[in-house]
Amino acid sequence: MWVKRTEFEIAGERRRHRRSRLRAAALFGVFVTLMTAFTFGSREIEGRRRFTVPTSEVLSRLPPSLLSALLQRWRFTNSSASGPQ
Repeated sequence: MWVKRTEFEIAGERRRHRRSRLRAAALFGVFVTLMTAFTFGSREIEGRRRFTVPTSEVLSRLPPSLLSALLQRWRFTNSSASGPQ
């Protein structure tokens, strides 16, 4: 049976949905940062025969990886529908 929600219940559900989406986006951003900072792409793996980045190169890879993570996080949060209606 369908029960109509009150405005207070709708607002609470929207807050919970937004909080869970932000948490998921933050975790996704951390994952992207770690993957781009500490691992090579497929072309570099073939050339260097190595999957992980040497420690001397990690600091030079952090700024682009953080930028990439922020862009992916923004895409992730803006890709879904507006939430429960």
